[in-house]
Amino acid sequence: ARTKELQRMLKKVAEDVSGGYSLAQSFENNATGFPTTFIETVRAGEQSGTLEECFEKLHKYYDKTAKMKAKIISTLTYPAIVICVAVIVFIIIMVVAVPAFTSVFLELGTELPGITKGLIATSDFLTNYWWSLILIVLAFFIGRLLLKKNEKGRAFLAENKLKRSPLKKMHSLNAASQFASTMSTMLTAGLPITKALEVTANVADNYMFAVSIRKVRQGVEQGRSLVDCMNEISYFPKLLTEMVGVGERSGNMEETLTVIGDYFDNEVSVFTQRLLSMLEPAITIVLAVVTVILLLAVYLPMFTMYGSIV
Repeated sequence: ARTKELQRMLKKVAEDVSGGYSLAQSFENNATGFPTTFIETVRAGEQSGTLEECFEKLHKYYDKTAKMKAKIISTLTYPAIVICVAVIVFIIIMVVAVPAFTSVFLELGTELPGITKGLIATSDFLTNYWWSLILIVLAFFIGRLLLKKNEKGRAFLAENKLKRSPLKKMHSLNAASQFASTMSTMLTAGLPITKALEVTANVADNYMFAVSIRKVRQGVEQGRSLVDCMNEISYFPKLLTEMVGVGERSGNMEETLTVIGDYFDNEVSVFTQRLLSMLEPAITIVLAVVTVILLLAVYLPMFTMYGSIV
């Protein structure tokens, strides 16, 4: 279905081009889902007569972006599945198995250990008030949706990712990589730096990073250097700002941004691998602790009963 949609869209683009429209304008009119980077790069390639080179640059840019996202997803898939299965098994034990043991323990009439009482209380809560957990999860997601609908909310969520989140380093590296790669693609296509900054701001995933890029663009339009404008904003990693300064002084901004973009991509990959290497043993330890607690909660009353009989 997607291929047929693409074929229909390309036919319309071809018809518009035959009718005298530019290629960029034809894509803009008929391909509403296409990213801004693609449209603006094609437009710049048409204006500069380097359309073939621009398509080659776009291919590398999107191929690199897709591979990076796929690598992160594949890396985090296994621990995500393990956590989901563990949660489901825990809920089944709490809702099905523990009530069965509870009735047996109550029939024995012996004083139950604290750990067993805690397990029974948890089981009762999950059995009788499971709906409250669903309400909490729904409230959380509805709250996030409401925050995303206004500027202050988007700014709060974006700043939290970059400054306070446990994964703030990965979010910062990813945003820096996106900035460097997009700017490099736009400048190589022949866009002026102010236009390249505008496009980069429009495609930035993090809202505060996008706002920061727009502030930098305003400073550049006033005649200030790119690196001076970036130095005033804390969201840009220091290394990114320093390398932009090197690119400005050497007059080789496109290649410098390409190199630093590749560096940040590699850092994201390394960080993700480190996170996974720490996450796997952490999950194992948590599961082991939960298993020990369940076993103690079940067997301690039996040992108590046996001791009282003997």
